[in-house]
Amino acid sequence: MDIEEHVWQLATKKLANEASEDELRELDLLLLENPELKTSLILLFNWWQQEQPGGETNSHLLFERILKKIKPTDNLPNNINQ
Repeated sequence: MDIEEHVWQLATKKLANEASEDELRELDLLLLENPELKTSLILLFNWWQQEQPGGETNSHLLFERILKKIKPTDNLPNNINQ
């Protein structure tokens, strides 16, 4: 796995509140060593934490959009539902 991919995996864990203290320290260190990734992640982290009008966060709105796109399992072939 390359450094960039590892940084994105750590960032994903951080956004999901699943990163350990060691992983957060590792992410900070990797971002210091790779400033080209730091700018992108800062923008992502800031966007993720912004609240939308009405108090809904971006993550909540994205989740709602995903739910709207999910189709009922009734349309799946029988062998998939088993």
